[in-house]
Amino acid sequence: MSDPGNAWLAEELARTLDGLFGRRLVLAATAARLPWALRATLFAGGLLALTLLVGAGLGEPRALREIDLWAGLLLLVTLIAYEGLAREVKRIAGAAIVPALAPEAVARARTFSATSFLLNRQAVVCLGVGVLTVAPLAPALRLFVGHLGLATLGLVAVGSAVVTSLVYIPASVSLLSLLSTAGRVELFPLDPNRSPLVMGLRRLGQQTVVVTAAMATVGALGPLLLPGLGPVAYVLAAMVLCGAVAASVAQFFVQQYALGALLRRARSESLDALQREITPLFARRTALSEQERGALESLLLLYDRVVNISTKVFTPREALRFAGPMLVPTVTMILTSLHIELPTHGPVGMIVNQLLHR
Repeated sequence: MSDPGNAWLAEELARTLDGLFGRRLVLAATAARLPWALRATLFAGGLLALTLLVGAGLGEPRALREIDLWAGLLLLVTLIAYEGLAREVKRIAGAAIVPALAPEAVARARTFSATSFLLNRQAVVCLGVGVLTVAPLAPALRLFVGHLGLATLGLVAVGSAVVTSLVYIPASVSLLSLLSTAGRVELFPLDPNRSPLVMGLRRLGQQTVVVTAAMATVGALGPLLLPGLGPVAYVLAAMVLCGAVAASVAQFFVQQYALGALLRRARSESLDALQREITPLFARRTALSEQERGALESLLLLYDRVVNISTKVFTPREALRFAGPMLVPTVTMILTSLHIELPTHGPVGMIVNQLLHR
């Protein structure tokens, strides 16, 4: 990466993703030198165990313990999945996206990094979202469960704050997509879709949807893991699923807008360059030598090829490519709506009963 500004942006992106509030919380609460999956398991499991103990001490009902198990599993899957996404963002952005960005894009990134409240007050934002999450949940628990559920509210508040910080990871992909449209970037003139920048953005966008689908799949297990809540379980699962779908739709529109702008600009520049070479030869077309005539024919063939480059990005095929991973949580939601009960006998049933015991 030759440009110092681009090198700074790659380092700043890595520093930001490594310093996310939720990630720092997990690292501070677990032993060093452990694999991330194990640290995430210890963090989510420890938080869940503490919640179950406090809930049992407060005499909270079984339905709240079911919510705790569901929330703990959702937190664990989110921690593991988004850590993998963060690594891919740093790797692909550093190798294919950031080096291709124009100086104007780097300047905008510097301004955003220095002035953005969401970035510079990340912990405040995440904790605020955690509080806002439990604010409507408290009266809902009182209404549907008959108990305030202080232990559950604490788990949801912490989990919501951690998950909110992890949302910065897919948000960074959207930001990179928008930055790529600032200034002029070098794409392959005859096949811009194969340019590293375009392919990198597409790959990150697809992986973001896959990770979101994994989180939504766990959310869709609500009716299975929350039998004591009845219809409320379907509402909670539907909220997670709808949130995941909305996030994927937003990601799709942002990325496709950026890709469309890049492809149209690349095709226009290629056509202009070819036109400048064709014009003087075409003006003398009746007096060209054999060599010049061959050059003109070659240029016209190239012109036809560039004209046929597709810049359509909002197509059913692209939409299906994005929506494909979301079929998994959707099918899961349908299957868990078939009134499948948790096991009550055997080793699995014994473990479930112990976890849900008041």
